[in-house]
Amino acid sequence: DNTYNRYDNSTHVTCITECPADWYSESSECKQCPNGKTSSKGSTSNADCKCVAGYEDDGSGNGCVECPINKFNPSSGDKCKDCPTNSESSTGATKCTCKSEFVSNDDGSGHLKCVTECPQDKYEDNAKCTPCPINMESPGGSGSILNCTCKSGFVTLVTTTTR
Repeated sequence: DNTYNRYDNSTHVTCITECPADWYSESSECKQCPNGKTSSKGSTSNADCKCVAGYEDDGSGNGCVECPINKFNPSSGDKCKDCPTNSESSTGATKCTCKSEFVSNDDGSGHLKCVTECPQDKYEDNAKCTPCPINMESPGGSGSILNCTCKSGFVTLVTTTTR
């Protein structure tokens, strides 16, 4: 066993090669990150302790506060950001969602875009714009996959399964 009691039976000392996650080394001793902060295993400075996603530094460097309403923080260590246009969030959010009268249209950039209706060649499915299947198209504002039809030069093949 590499642990011994120091001072009394409530303080234990262990010799290790690096501090565990949520701790950092300072003057050859592991110290716990301030409340609400996290760090990776092997951290060597209090600066390595970051606020978790949905929170940001409280300004003192010693704690974290939840992101306020309509702001979000998707990863540890970052500051809370404003939700994109036509979206919203609750406190402590890691992402925003489109307001009820809007749908999410992923343009491939990884950023939330909330629109009033889906663009051409997409249809609305569970408040998200979904691309029509390959070789199919739809007009803007389509609310169902049933609005997707074969592109010019393609024909429809309908098959049924029998048991």
